[in-house]
Amino acid sequence: RIIATLERVMAGPYDDVIMVAHSFGTVIAVDALREWPHDADFNRLKLVTLGSPLAVMSHRSPWLKGELDALLAEGRLKSWDDYHSGTDWLCSPVPGHAKTFSGHSHALDFEAPFRERVTGRTHLLYYRDQTVLTALAEA
Repeated sequence: RIIATLERVMAGPYDDVIMVAHSFGTVIAVDALREWPHDADFNRLKLVTLGSPLAVMSHRSPWLKGELDALLAEGRLKSWDDYHSGTDWLCSPVPGHAKTFSGHSHALDFEAPFRERVTGRTHLLYYRDQTVLTALAEA
């Protein structure tokens, strides 16, 4: 469904397309974009990841690590902003992202009590964070 939706959107008359992926959706986004066959589409596509588990998952999966490393190395994706928080215990910065997309790895500070961190509730705070919302609205 993601590929079919992306195909429809990229076939449209849009100058810019923003793909926003949260949590496990960041894994799906990396896989979809790694396999995307239309190089020219990357000039108008911006990826935004929120609370990604790619660091842990790519450590556990050599296939995923290869997909992530290749997406970062091949240079087709022109824009990728990654938002993560140390108080979100279900995520970490995307490995290799800050080196490839300098200045586009954003550490957020969610003020949250210990209970919110342990239960994973901080993982949903990206949708309320003013920095994230402003960046998406400006785009």
